[in-house]
Amino acid sequence: MNKLLAVTLLFLGVVFTSQAQSAEEKLKKTKADAKETKAKADVKAKETKAKVDKDVKEAKADAKKEAKEVKADVKQGAKDVKDETKKVAQKVTKDEAEASTTVQKKVAGADKMVGKDAKGRNIYAGAKGGQYYINSSGNKTYLDKDSKIKM
Repeated sequence: MNKLLAVTLLFLGVVFTSQAQSAEEKLKKTKADAKETKAKADVKAKETKAKVDKDVKEAKADAKKEAKEVKADVKQGAKDVKDETKKVAQKVTKDEAEASTTVQKKVAGADKMVGKDAKGRNIYAGAKGGQYYINSSGNKTYLDKDSKIKM
């Protein structure tokens, strides 16, 4: 009976030892798997970060390029507006300018010059009391009541 008990205890010792070794091996394998998975995740994270950084850099470059284009368009638009304003101003100046002295004498005829306005134009008094100047086209342009020169 002692032999049987010794054999049984020996068998149980072997079984428990093999189970303990099996558990240790599983634990080692699980740790190794976890380490490998972590390494793969780190590599994937680095790759993703690099891709995101590249995309951000490209987006910034695109935005900068587009901003330059918009700035150039605005600058050209401002230049166009300035040129157009200059043309209009020249036209207005031309329209408001006085006619030559010869034309003034012909148009004014016997009407008396009564002075000059704030813009330096010769002002004439008409036969019925109206005041006018001769514009660049050689036509009489009558002044309204507020603009008349006091005599």
